[in-house]
Order: sequence, then structure tokens, then C-alpha cells
Amino acid sequence: MNKKDHSNGLGFGDIFRGLGELLEVLQKMDARGINEIKKTGEFGSSQPKGLKGAYGLRVRIGELGKSTVQSFGNLRADKDTVEFKEVWEPILDVFDEEDHVLVVAELPGIEENQLQLEIVDDCLRLVASGIRNYKKNVPLPCAVEDKNIITVFKNGIVEITLRKRDTPYL
Repeated sequence: MNKKDHSNGLGFGDIFRGLGELLEVLQKMDARGINEIKKTGEFGSSQPKGLKGAYGLRVRIGELGKSTVQSFGNLRADKDTVEFKEVWEPILDVFDEEDHVLVVAELPGIEENQLQLEIVDDCLRLVASGIRNYKKNVPLPCAVEDKNIITVFKNGIVEITLRKRDTPYL
């Protein structure tokens, strides 16, 4: 009896083949003395309702063979334990515009009155309590005013506009 493949061409064999190819790339990087590669792209089905997506990754080999692991989400691991924290780090982007800094953060389940923002030592301190709890200190690319912070909420996304210090108002 034949089993039907419902994965649209992405099965365990494909995943393991991809991991094997990644290991080969790392070996070649090491042999050539390359310490970083970046790759972006799209994947998906050609069907109108098929799975589609985009990806981006960066692989960096640390100095003297040292590697670094950057964690995300609300799991933290060290040598002996894995810790689950009730506080999440939001996914965000920081844009350095001409007269302001724009921070765009994903805060699903948060309403405007549940968000606290504070500027401390050229960092934006973001704390939100709602369905989930979020906390993040965001280093800013320049000095900003600590008053007149503008926030716009839409569908779990907040845009935070911070006027650069010594920039005239429009």
C-alpha cells in the first residue's frame, strides 16, 4: 500500500539532507577561512493556497573556533538547566530615520494602556503586561527626547516614534 505524501515535497529526508548540506557549508567556510555567510530567500508551493514563506539566516563562526548562541523567546538555557520565563522579549525592528527613530514591535494581546515606555541612557525600556508579559531594553542608535513619545497600535503591532534630540519640530 502506498502512503500519500501531504508535505508538498518537504519531508524528513529533505530536512536531514538540508542539515547535511549546512554542515558541508560550515566545513568549507572553515577550510577557506570565511567566518560569516548570509542567505535570504523565499520558499513555497506554486499552488495559490499552498504554503509560502520567506527566510533569512546568518551563520557566523566565532574567533578561535568559539561559537555564540543568541537566544530568543522566553526559554533560557545554560549548561545544566533550561528556564521558562513568563516574560517574553518582543520581536522588533529599529529604524534610524532623518529626524526620528522608529521602533516597530510585535506585542500580540497588548492594548495601549498596558504598555510602559521609558528612555534610560539612550535605551528604550519597553514593558507590557496583558495576555503575555513583555520586557525589552532596546539600545537606540542616537540620543532621543524622553518626552512626546508617539505610539500607534494596530493588530498587535506597535509603532513607537522617538524624536531625535536637537531636531527641530515640524
